[in-house]
Amino acid sequence: LRFVSQLKRLASKTPILPATEFSKLLLMWMEEMADGVEDADLPDWIWSLGKLGYSYQDNKFRSFVVKALKKFSSASNLSGKDITTTLGGLHRAGVTWKNLPSPLRLSLMKIISDGAALFNSREISNTLYALQRMGIPWMEFSEEQRRMIWHSIVAQKGSMNDQEASNTIYSLGLLGEDYNQLSAEEVQAVLAIVKSGMLATQNPPRNVCQQVSIRINAFSLYLRKSFYVIYL
Repeated sequence: LRFVSQLKRLASKTPILPATEFSKLLLMWMEEMADGVEDADLPDWIWSLGKLGYSYQDNKFRSFVVKALKKFSSASNLSGKDITTTLGGLHRAGVTWKNLPSPLRLSLMKIISDGAALFNSREISNTLYALQRMGIPWMEFSEEQRRMIWHSIVAQKGSMNDQEASNTIYSLGLLGEDYNQLSAEEVQAVLAIVKSGMLATQNPPRNVCQQVSIRINAFSLYLRKSFYVIYL
């Protein structure tokens, strides 16, 4: 098996405890192999780094994560899955907006906005969730970049299951999106996503109510101004 395939198999199991002797040997192995990781393997490498249980405060581990993200930022032909897999790994690895080097902040925002058109419903939902978990300020994206992300939300509004819809609305609420800045099309997309959760039948009633509660609590500003439309 290739290096990244082996690492992914390992990371898919119980997280490694950083204090163990094995974890120290694993860091040495990663350091030896890191430069040879191919672009196609970068998302799985970053995902694996996030799952292994190391702390981003560890200098050696942080150097792996930063090196992987730098290589990812210059990769071409990224898919929506590549982007969301990478974001999930960064979040699990403890990467936040505050501890991310400034040049990589700009690169990451560009990757997300440029790739938004490729996202399916799961990918746009997971992307928004990762953004708020990493503390990436919504307003750090340019207006054009936010519109590109919103275009993906609008395009996927009818394809989301209840969990994806919950994550989308929950994340937008925590990111601080301003209802008054949305276009009519975007407002209708929000209402359609909220309504889809209320009509969901895949989960038991209690779970559906929990999902709807998350939407309402996190995005109450949207609903206060247009709540009546949901029931039409």
